Amino acid sequence: LLLRLTYYAVFPILAFFFLITHLHDVSIVIISTPPFPLLITSLVIRLFRKKLIIDVRDFWIDLAVSLSYIKEESFIVKWARKFEEYCWRRSDLIITNSRIIYDKFVSNTIHASKVKIKYFPFSVDLEVFKRVKGMTRKKQIVYIGNFGTAQNLKALINALPLVLQNVSDLKIQFYGGGDCEPNMESLTKELDIEKYVNFNDPVLRDEIPSILSQSTLGIIALSSNNVVRYALPTKAFEYFASGLPVVAYGCSDELELIMKKSQAGIYVRGDDNKEIADAITKVINDEAALERYSINGRKFAEENTFHSLISDVQTLIEEKQ
Repeated sequence: LLLRLTYYAVFPILAFFFLITHLHDVSIVIISTPPFPLLITSLVIRLFRKKLIIDVRDFWIDLAVSLSYIKEESFIVKWARKFEEYCWRRSDLIITNSRIIYDKFVSNTIHASKVKIKYFPFSVDLEVFKRVKGMTRKKQIVYIGNFGTAQNLKALINALPLVLQNVSDLKIQFYGGGDCEPNMESLTKELDIEKYVNFNDPVLRDEIPSILSQSTLGIIALSSNNVVRYALPTKAFEYFASGLPVVAYGCSDELELIMKKSQAGIYVRGDDNKEIADAITKVINDEAALERYSINGRKFAEENTFHSLISDVQTLIEEKQ
């Protein structure tokens, strides 16, 4: 907790001083949260009378409370909620990539305060994230991202012995790192599946398309905590754009909706080990389904991830002038 709090304190301070030296050159500043302490920079933005856009990706405070990092009744939480809403109300535009978050904003007092709120789905660079020519698919599944409590990757590892009973030549590649990595490695040893599982260091972003192009299946993992019901990991669209079939699990209404619309794989509601194993086994062993999911994912990315806020930003610039 101390390391997290230090990180969340230091970064906003650095951003604050960066802004001070650059505000004379800009008309609009976009703050992307979480972490919510970054909203401290909104104070200097308003002081210099610049237009402010706040990008809300998730409700970090709710998640931190649900994962027991902090307590709901603590002074920090009460202060943070009031400060967060104060900043939202004084923004010129709020954007979010989640329909669930958008609906929550629209239904509460933030919307009543006349702040404009826009739903802005994820975009992905389709020229970067695509099937890399010449790459052969290996019999491997891949997960790229954070190894945190909210991802509940232990559910995936517990499912792997069941998968390996039916697909004995399968490899599982984890790329990234996080708080739960030591426990994940220990569980892998306990289940005696070490030779099938590789834990890889984080990789440069431009290496990801090649990794995805060599894989047969991509995993999107979330916990069964209802607080993450609005979560939509970026990797979903990167997998789709790369033509990588997906098995996703968790309790995200947002992710479930995207999986149904895209028809790019299977969504498992919750984190039951057997259901996850059955979904992975079903997809891996069905060549026709793999091809269909691959085509559907790429098509969905091409048709649904290009959205623009140009008109809204242009309006803000004209108002500033």
